[in-house]
Amino acid sequence: MALLFCFAMGFIKELDPFRIAARLMGPPMPPYLLAIDLSKSGNIYETMIRIKNEGLYDFDFKFIVKHYKKDKGVDINRTMEFTGEPHANGTMIPVKLSIYKINKDNEKERIVDDIYHTNGLNNWMSDALIRRIKPTILNKGIYQVRLETLEDFEFLVGREIYLEIRQWEVK
Repeated sequence: MALLFCFAMGFIKELDPFRIAARLMGPPMPPYLLAIDLSKSGNIYETMIRIKNEGLYDFDFKFIVKHYKKDKGVDINRTMEFTGEPHANGTMIPVKLSIYKINKDNEKERIVDDIYHTNGLNNWMSDALIRRIKPTILNKGIYQVRLETLEDFEFLVGREIYLEIRQWEVK
């Protein structure tokens, strides 16, 4: 009974079933979405991912917009003024993207560690606009991904935005 009480109160975190499952399964695999806030500089987001299939992976911003039919395109058009259209650059968003491969000794090998000045639009859907940060070739393994925002953007306050990591697909 005391053990159950300790678990319920959070004293024994090692027995948390979600932590146990995460250790057994490992980090998530792409496609993967990480909620981010691009409105303030200095925000740092880190995650671990597991790559099962070697190949080219896209690291993109995914700007969620109201469905085109629900608001007659008002939100998507306002957001496109900021992001730009496929043939118009839009507002440049600088970020620092770092990707490290974690080896079996838990040491980090730098794959990407640069500042990117993203602009334009790479794809759009009825409920999202996609802007590419960096396509990168990744081998099988575990990776640490770190994204740092470098500038404030008032337009993006409260906007739902994700860092999307997915394997590149030939269409």
